[in-house]
Amino acid sequence: FLGFSTAAATLAACEAPIIKSIPYVVKPDEIIPGIANYYATTMYDGHDYASVLVKNREGRPIKIDANKSAPNARVQASILSLYDSSRLKNPLINNTESDWNTADSQIISQLNKIKQQNGKIAILTSTVISPSTKKLIQNFNIKCDYFSSDLTLIESPDEIYQFTSQKKYKVSILVNNAGYALPNAFHENSIEDEERCLRVLGTSVIALTKKYINDMIANEGGKIMIVSSVAAFAPASSLQSLYGPVKTFMNRFSESLSFYNKYGITSTAVCPGYTVTNFHTASGVQKEMDSVPGFLKKSAKRIAEEGVDAMLKGKKVSVPTKTWKIIVFLLKVIPNSVFSLISGLLAPGRYNDV
Repeated sequence: FLGFSTAAATLAACEAPIIKSIPYVVKPDEIIPGIANYYATTMYDGHDYASVLVKNREGRPIKIDANKSAPNARVQASILSLYDSSRLKNPLINNTESDWNTADSQIISQLNKIKQQNGKIAILTSTVISPSTKKLIQNFNIKCDYFSSDLTLIESPDEIYQFTSQKKYKVSILVNNAGYALPNAFHENSIEDEERCLRVLGTSVIALTKKYINDMIANEGGKIMIVSSVAAFAPASSLQSLYGPVKTFMNRFSESLSFYNKYGITSTAVCPGYTVTNFHTASGVQKEMDSVPGFLKKSAKRIAEEGVDAMLKGKKVSVPTKTWKIIVFLLKVIPNSVFSLISGLLAPGRYNDV
């Protein structure tokens, strides 16, 4: 019996998994197994515009390079977003997966309802240079105002304010959410890149708040949200060296706005942890994000819901989700050296020597 068991176990261990392969019935002329194809196209992610050359092998893009121009790290790293396992494949309606026809139908219905009530619709976006995106907006067949702005430019906050003033919009809620980070060590970034990043993360927030707060005082109330980060509480990292310090400053700036509570104005600093968005791909650190354990990554929808709820309640600081509330508490009691060691194990690359 023992001999039979041993033999059976040996045979079972030698069994190979069954792999089913379906050959082409009619093989496309352009596909030769093992031989890559190259396609010229363009990309724009809100930060970079580039003519790109995509290396494609048997239907799968495997490498992106700039086409007839200097390569850019963020452009090359954008390939990672195509293989992001957390990326939504279909739209969600009430947290339930749906299809695009249903989503479009409901959006158009709501837009028509707003139009019938003589309401106003505005979209505030980064610069829209894509003909496809502009066509999509037009396809909704709804009169909609949108203003494209590049907050790396010093004049942009004033242009945004002038736009809403000319439209006579009464802005009662101001959300400062623009942001990105530089992927390299501090000494590798140019001063021009650092200044542009600081304008988006910091000075544009101050400028927009300064533009609108006088109107809020005159209107006897308003809500301000400043999207900060758990990085504001964490030790500085070797990657994105200015990101955490700027977020710390933003928290203090938001706190200083509490002196306007007597006018009915509140400011909330929302400090999320790792959130599944395009931020990490755009900032060139998607590889580091992919190494973060799943329980630390939270959906953008959940973060937005908790952040908006905190803003409407007038809370000074909001750290969405219980997981990150616990981590922020631990950050206040654990020595920085210990936290850097633990964080380096959970999210490799952020606390490495430069």
